[in-house]
Amino acid sequence: MKKIAKILIALGIGLLVAGVILYDWHCNKPNPTPTPLVDTTKYTDVVLINDSELDSVQVFLTLQGNESIIGLFGMDSLNIVTYCTDSTPCVGSFWAKKGFAYHLGDTNTLSGAIVTWGVQNQACTAAQNAGFQFGINNFEFTVNTWWQNGIIEGANESADITCVDGLHSILSMSVTSTGPRADSLSTNFGAFWDFGYTDSTGLVPFKTVTNGTTLEGCVNLPGVFPYGCDWGYKSFQPPTPCTNPSYPVKCSDKFGQINTSQLNRPGQGGQIICRFIGFTADPQPAIK
Repeated sequence: MKKIAKILIALGIGLLVAGVILYDWHCNKPNPTPTPLVDTTKYTDVVLINDSELDSVQVFLTLQGNESIIGLFGMDSLNIVTYCTDSTPCVGSFWAKKGFAYHLGDTNTLSGAIVTWGVQNQACTAAQNAGFQFGINNFEFTVNTWWQNGIIEGANESADITCVDGLHSILSMSVTSTGPRADSLSTNFGAFWDFGYTDSTGLVPFKTVTNGTTLEGCVNLPGVFPYGCDWGYKSFQPPTPCTNPSYPVKCSDKFGQINTSQLNRPGQGGQIICRFIGFTADPQPAIK
């Protein structure tokens, strides 16, 4: 009896130690370190926030160029999913805890960055094969292209939520920079964002938007690309569409023949904030 008790105690201690090891491994596996805050009077910061009911959500960052993901949103070499090559973009990943703000924390030019929540960015056909029936939507941004180290570069910043490849998550995008914009090439710090639409007062500033829970819920929203509509109001040369099953394409028409799906501005500074609200219901109704 004493021998059995000793064996049980030993097993219990072993399980406890194993649990501690697994817990420590999970907690340290790719959580980023805090990033230094940039001077948002001159540079643009991108902020990612998990506002869902989930305690943590895996975030994937895909870069179009050969920039390293190290240092972005506090990531280091442990967060690398794919190393950069001439033909392969950098991909990094970390776990966003509920309620925490993860800052880009970098003042360098960054073009065409793609953020996806819960799954890596991929075409709809691949996503459907992986179990995402309606494909995957992303948050995209290009920042700090207007001004660098006292020199006016003059390239616009941009940002959007894109459902061009489908929809799997509810995302909210907002900006904090809504200040005046100059017509000439100036430093233009804090300039407002617009979505290309002009009313009687001029360009209409953008502040915030949240994509819908269905493919049709991504139509006619400033700063959101509808499914299959790579020009927002038009399907010009869209990526590979969903095929298993396929879905009808309905582009934005509320604002006329202009691409209101992409935010733009000549200037920089302030923040672009992307909040993850949650995953869409499955199944969801297709466009009728």
